[in-house]
Amino acid sequence: ASELALAWTSDPEILARLAPAAGSDEDRARAFITNFGERVHRRPLEPAQLTEYLSVYQLGTTSFDDSTGFAAGARLVLVSFGYTATP
Repeated sequence: ASELALAWTSDPEILARLAPAAGSDEDRARAFITNFGERVHRRPLEPAQLTEYLSVYQLGTTSFDDSTGFAAGARLVLVSFGYTATP
């Protein structure tokens, strides 16, 4: 999942398909987690799950040496989803 998350968030085209730019990075993260989380969990996320994933996103924005900001936060969220399908 880590390698796939890195590949997806390192490619601007794939990242834009996964998380279209909309508003602030926080707004974009919320929309990405809500939409992608529903696909991964096959149901809407519970409010507590959304809050947890947003915390993971925030942690991720500064967790990597090779990227920061939205892409890094989305990368850690993808790793936490453990998602391995193609985009």
